[in-house]
Amino acid sequence: MARKYNLIFLLILTAALSLVVLSLKQVQFHGSADEGYYYGYAQGVCQKGLSVYADFFRDYSSMPEHWLMPNPFRAGFIVPCGILFKLSGSSFFSLLLFSLLSYVLFLIAAFYFSSKYFGKRIALLLSALLAFSPLNMAASRRCLPDSAVNLFTLLSIFLFWEYLGDRKNRARLWLFILTFAFNILIKESSLILGVVFVLYLLLERLYYKIRISLIDYLACSVIPFLIWLFLIVLLGGWKYLFIIGKIILTSPGSNNYAMLFGQGPWFRYLIDYFLISPWIFIFGLSFIFYHLLTGEKKRGLASYYIFIFALTLAIFDLFTKNVRYVSMLDFPLRLFALLLLDRFAQRLFPKKATLMLALAVAAIAVFDYLNFYNFFIVYKIYDPVSYFLLGAKRMIPI
Repeated sequence: MARKYNLIFLLILTAALSLVVLSLKQVQFHGSADEGYYYGYAQGVCQKGLSVYADFFRDYSSMPEHWLMPNPFRAGFIVPCGILFKLSGSSFFSLLLFSLLSYVLFLIAAFYFSSKYFGKRIALLLSALLAFSPLNMAASRRCLPDSAVNLFTLLSIFLFWEYLGDRKNRARLWLFILTFAFNILIKESSLILGVVFVLYLLLERLYYKIRISLIDYLACSVIPFLIWLFLIVLLGGWKYLFIIGKIILTSPGSNNYAMLFGQGPWFRYLIDYFLISPWIFIFGLSFIFYHLLTGEKKRGLASYYIFIFALTLAIFDLFTKNVRYVSMLDFPLRLFALLLLDRFAQRLFPKKATLMLALAVAAIAVFDYLNFYNFFIVYKIYDPVSYFLLGAKRMIPI
């Protein structure tokens, strides 16, 4: 039976990947935007090796015209892309390969971990929802670190949970630490996840009465940060740490694009996600309320992910609003939606629950793919902010 589920998963993965690959001929690369900057970074690494990195730090910190663009702290994305340039030639499509590979590995990791905790049946159906997620498919065809961030955020969250289940296992501890440190190296905003982990440990201590040691706190905050810091210093960034850090925190205030398209209340993320995947949003949010109101507050993976979902939304409210910045929440929302639909199916169709659930998942996957096609192929949306999403839905003039 397990072999059957694995085979079906490969078929789903192949189908989704084929649709993404077929859509690549419609991709328009934005050389004057973030993609162009990542291309320049990767080209520099390809031609001059890691020694060029000190130049990246110096140029970025001393030239104000660069401050609104991606910073060189993101070596976890830039260096692998430079290596890809060496292997396959310098082009935007070579840069895109890293995102496409991250998308595939994300689906494999999601299937593996969800099989482990929810069984093969749920894992397979969840994989179908994730494979045809508009955000995931869109990220896989862009020269941006979003797809890689999704992968390593998923790995960090699950590896942290596994470590909490067996805190004497040092191999699990260091696997989590190194994975999370690399996540930060891909995009520095992943540091926020460390805040979430620390606060979850406080919840474990105060609410679930579980003993938490100092190493637990250090493992999800200080140690990964120190590893990231060591790597940045090794690349030649020690003189520019505070300068670039200040630029990252203050530059959105002078970014006209961010001011025009990235402001709004905290629930703007929810509105944008509703536009992209309405059924997932409705069922996913309904599960959260169901889970909280029915007394199902025992310690478990669902409660863990609800905590991460709520706290991440709260923290990202402090920054520029862009739904792709919180695309890590796509996984829990799809998981929640599937768990709710499974309960409906078990209650309404006890003898044909799996069949009805599979039909519901297939319908949502098709609907999501059509949304992906409309937003990112027909309307060629590069940045999924409210203005462009509403325009593509013809709810406002553009």
